[in-house]
Amino acid sequence: MTENLLLSILIAIVLISVGIWVDHSFVDYSFSKHSSYNTVIKVVSRLFISLGEATFVFLFLQLTVESQLSEQHVDNAKNVLNDFSKEAKSTIDNFSKEVEVASKATLSAIKDQAFESFLNKFYPENFTKKLTDDAFFNFDVLRTSTTWTYKIKKNAEGKIELIEEISYTLQNLKNEEIEHQVTLETFKTNEGDPKIAKIMVMGDQVLELLDLAALQELQKPDRNGQEYNKLFKIKAKGELLIEKVVKNAYEGKKIVDFHFPTEHSLNITIRVQFLSPMEDFDFEITVPFLENAKLDYQLSGLDTRVYKQIPLALKGQSIMYEITLK
Repeated sequence: MTENLLLSILIAIVLISVGIWVDHSFVDYSFSKHSSYNTVIKVVSRLFISLGEATFVFLFLQLTVESQLSEQHVDNAKNVLNDFSKEAKSTIDNFSKEVEVASKATLSAIKDQAFESFLNKFYPENFTKKLTDDAFFNFDVLRTSTTWTYKIKKNAEGKIELIEEISYTLQNLKNEEIEHQVTLETFKTNEGDPKIAKIMVMGDQVLELLDLAALQELQKPDRNGQEYNKLFKIKAKGELLIEKVVKNAYEGKKIVDFHFPTEHSLNITIRVQFLSPMEDFDFEITVPFLENAKLDYQLSGLDTRVYKQIPLALKGQSIMYEITLK
């Protein structure tokens, strides 16, 4: 177990280091930052970094599952004790609490110290502490029930018009109330100028629903896109329902763009609805780490594709979509 843990950490560090090296060594800023050459290098760099991040996250998820199983075993033991006498039940209950505390402490120590102990052999202590304290590893929330809907059509000007609808449940994993920042950012490029069309945040009631005037005020100071950031409280083990919509009209007949989740996400469903004839377009989704990086799909009705569900997408992981107007 220890050898596998250390090997996984080492592999992750190597992958992240290779990604950073590729970015710094091969990106040529004498070209436009949107050039195809730099885009390819950025994708390769991000792939290595994401592979390393995935290794860390899968390791943490495994430790988290072990912790949950430990708690479940303790709860099952407590249910059996209800058949015993009060005196025996009291004695064993005390023992169960001691086991519960000990198991949680042991798993917590593994989680908190394994990475630091290993990394301290190679990096300065202050660097190690910054890495292990990073929110990427110590995340408080998780996206579930995530759906991305892409609505595509050819508009009157012959441009590719795209509406992205994103909805998900944001779950608080902690046993205490937390504050979490909901974000959405767009970037104006030569290919298009995306506009935020909807932001809704709902808890026990609607917490945020921006009107058209409020959406227009999200313009960045440099007018190079839009940005939304706001803190919301999530009660212990509670959740928020979040919906976001972005509209864009692209120049050219072929576009390649990326989606970057802002939280770790489980079970993403992607739907593509063609508002113009489906045969006028080619559309592909590419996801790193999957055995088949290009997602397969099934038809739903005459105008909609439902793509194979993505089991896990990491925070900041690049998911690429490509649209071609024939």
